[in-house]
Amino acid sequence: MPLFRDLNKVFRADQGRVFVFPSSGTGGWEAAMTNTLSPGDKVLIAVFGQFSQLWADLARRHGFIVDAIDAE
Repeated sequence: MPLFRDLNKVFRADQGRVFVFPSSGTGGWEAAMTNTLSPGDKVLIAVFGQFSQLWADLARRHGFIVDAIDAE
């Protein structure tokens, strides 16, 4: 497909394949979590602002056991 060949050029990817993920940033987070972890898995998250708080909330909603450490 021409689009993928062009994306390889844009990202200077001589090997492998560029993957297009049509989603918001939050969709990317969710895909990363659900494709690498399973409900009941333990995760450690340093919470130091809104971004990291949202990560912890998303992890909890997916059934992960979250150990959140508040940090400045």
